[in-house]
Amino acid sequence: MPAWVLVVSGVALLVPWWHFEARHRDPMVDVHLLAHPAQWSIQVTALLVGMSLLGAQVPLTTYFRSDPEVNGFGFGISAAEGSLRLAVYVACLALGALTLPLTSRLLGSRGAMAAGCVVYACGYAGWLPLHDSEGKPGC
Repeated sequence: MPAWVLVVSGVALLVPWWHFEARHRDPMVDVHLLAHPAQWSIQVTALLVGMSLLGAQVPLTTYFRSDPEVNGFGFGISAAEGSLRLAVYVACLALGALTLPLTSRLLGSRGAMAAGCVVYACGYAGWLPLHDSEGKPGC
């Protein structure tokens, strides 16, 4: 219950913040731009990408560390091995972010974002056939 109180409180605090930013001559966040309907798809996309990028570490860590003999899923690997795998995941995210300008020049902005989404989706789709493989050589 306390977590929901914090969520509701945070959402309630958005109202006075929104009014403050809307009245400010030089706002830190242009809320009028955010309220424009053309921005909604961009903001929803940013929310979903943020959820998948920033929210993936906890489920991945849980899956890596879970013992398949006890839970019926997971790899049962040590914290160090799980951390190394997450480090590779984050390094791949950084590589994708760093190559976005080059990819955008080659494919255009929309094409680069679409290509990134396809690569990201393929990575997650790889979990379907490889869900019981730790990714070690020879597996």
